[in-house]
Amino acid sequence: MTEDRQPDSTEPPASDQRGEDPARTVGGGHPPDPGPDPDPGWRPDDTRADHWRNVYGKLAQRHRPRREDVLPFLLIRAFSPGDRGQRPLWPPVVCWESPDILLIDAAWTGPFDPGRLVASPTAGRSYRLFVRVWNLGLLPAVGVHIRAWWVQPGFFGQANQGQPGYEPTLVGGAMVDLDDRTRADSQRLIELDRPWSIPADISGHECLVATVSCPADQWSGRWDCNTDRHFGQRNLTVLTGQQDAGPLLRTLGDNLPRLGALHLTHGGPAAGPLLNAIAGGRLTIVPPQGDPFPTTVTPVPFDDLRHGVRTELEQHVLTIIRVEVDRTIIVRSDLLAALLAERNAPDPFTDIPALPGLIRDLPREDIDLVGAVTRRPLVQAVPDALRTLLDIDNLQAAHIASAMGGPSRSQHLLRFTATELDGRLVGGYSLVVT
Repeated sequence: MTEDRQPDSTEPPASDQRGEDPARTVGGGHPPDPGPDPDPGWRPDDTRADHWRNVYGKLAQRHRPRREDVLPFLLIRAFSPGDRGQRPLWPPVVCWESPDILLIDAAWTGPFDPGRLVASPTAGRSYRLFVRVWNLGLLPAVGVHIRAWWVQPGFFGQANQGQPGYEPTLVGGAMVDLDDRTRADSQRLIELDRPWSIPADISGHECLVATVSCPADQWSGRWDCNTDRHFGQRNLTVLTGQQDAGPLLRTLGDNLPRLGALHLTHGGPAAGPLLNAIAGGRLTIVPPQGDPFPTTVTPVPFDDLRHGVRTELEQHVLTIIRVEVDRTIIVRSDLLAALLAERNAPDPFTDIPALPGLIRDLPREDIDLVGAVTRRPLVQAVPDALRTLLDIDNLQAAHIASAMGGPSRSQHLLRFTATELDGRLVGGYSLVVT
């Protein structure tokens, strides 16, 4: 019997079977021949890293989902209809006429009723405050915190870091959850936990602001409705019949920046959706004699207005510029447009932020053709400018509306936009007269 042992591969039969081609072990191989020596003068190309970084960045951006498709996207609308949360808005869209901050007299304790909405609150009374909040994201918003404050009427926004210049007073708050945008509860009308009790010694023209925030979509903390969709602002007063606009105009003039501009524009048909939202589509006229009576919302078409120049979305009526502490320029928009058209100059109303600089650089003889220079303080200059423009002896709401043009008892939406001399937005306030 043959003894079991490891075969000897050096024996001739094994060597014959293996052969000599290839003359090396299977799977092995000689290392490649070395290449030439590196160039001693080689230096890395710093631009190549930036090139590939840009290439990868574009690929990532192309495939990155939109924020609202993966997270909550909270919103308090700045205008209606059409606000989808894009910021900034101005120019040309105003941002301080939120249709989502609503008031009902606290004497009504029943459910929310659009027919009981209050457009212009009265000092000394209390109002239930409702805030409509939206989630336009595909992820539900959990732990949404809603808060509201009131502040004295004035201007605050990006140019003054969102500081109103006086202490805001907290009205109240509420907590709520919102579904994603594919469900009905992605939008909810929430009543705050406390009413707004207006002190009897203030004007009733105060500004209302509201914020919305949640852990997955937080408010920045800025008081700037033009750049932050979490912050809504209702700077609006509605005056009817014999109610006097003079005190409000004096307050606005007194709150302008030390050096800056105030643009008076007319919103035209925009008064319709605004008043339908905050007043339920009806207003109450206060006549000089007799009881108040209701009227329907009837905004004025641009073609019926007697003053101003059409811009992209508004009718620009007047510009008031304080170029020095004791020197203010007042310019009528229609006269300025006519003067520059005669000289084949570009239309100045296509770039509203640049308008103060253009007016400031006009020669004195041109200013005298299109307006006037005054040394009166703005607390007097603002109401006087409107009274002179409209050729009226008082600033009662009905007189202003009649002088502006349009059908009887129609509503005029007057907007006062404050900017710095370089065109940065300070803030705005709106006045509806009928």
